[in-house]
Amino acid sequence: MSKFTGFSMPSKEEQAAKKKLWEDRLMGKTLIYERPGAPGSAPVPVPAPAPAPVETVADPEAPLDTPAPHPWLVKVDGETRVQVSLIPCRVRVIWPGRPVTRDLQPDRLNICCDGQDKVTAVGFY
Repeated sequence: MSKFTGFSMPSKEEQAAKKKLWEDRLMGKTLIYERPGAPGSAPVPVPAPAPAPVETVADPEAPLDTPAPHPWLVKVDGETRVQVSLIPCRVRVIWPGRPVTRDLQPDRLNICCDGQDKVTAVGFY
């Protein structure tokens, strides 16, 4: 039997740190995402994100995969919302009562939300 190479599971500490980072960014925010098959669903008009400054100074404490500024956070009617299609990693949005595959992909950001598209939990699985 051949040995599988090129993949290793992140440590529990790495998983917890990644989860905490995305919880701080997303919890309680509203998603801008058209729910497929939802009755009356329509795309929410999204203003174009402001262009990034020519020169940005990265936070030396921030993880290397932290984008700055965050183009996926947009203001709509005075509320900060999350444009799911602009999040810089693989994403799966999970709504209540919807089926979900059980495949393990530890690099995929799973965003759980309620019926009003508010983020209630995040995780990598």
